[in-house]
Amino acid sequence: MGFTSPKAGPLTWDLPPLKPVKLRGIGHIRSLLVKAGVRIRSSVPAPFSSAIRDSAKTNAAPYFGFCFFQGQAIPDPREFVNLQLIYELWKSGINPNRIADQLNAKKISPRSAQKWNRNSIVKIINRFENKSVILKSGGKYELR
Repeated sequence: MGFTSPKAGPLTWDLPPLKPVKLRGIGHIRSLLVKAGVRIRSSVPAPFSSAIRDSAKTNAAPYFGFCFFQGQAIPDPREFVNLQLIYELWKSGINPNRIADQLNAKKISPRSAQKWNRNSIVKIINRFENKSVILKSGGKYELR
């Protein structure tokens, strides 16, 4: 076996013969790691709901106004002010169509769409009504 370089002549090297390797299962590898003192996660998966609650991280984007940071949902500095504005407008009795119009007039952009619409405002308001997101005075919040 060798390699030929266009400038220098042929390069050759000797490799030791390969020994046959017996492939082992993941259980064997886990047991070797545990014996070596490596801390590994449980082989039994946690229930889906408790895994989400504990990590607060899913494949889905967090609620509008929030972002993930180090596995925790925290207020998004770009969106949380707009979430508070939507909440205040809703509490003052303005309907979702008018809220969307006011946000578009102020050129406040939503997360992924080009313009605000009634459906996106209704989804945010439903989170307030269902107590999934609770805004408190002083910019405090609670996620459930």
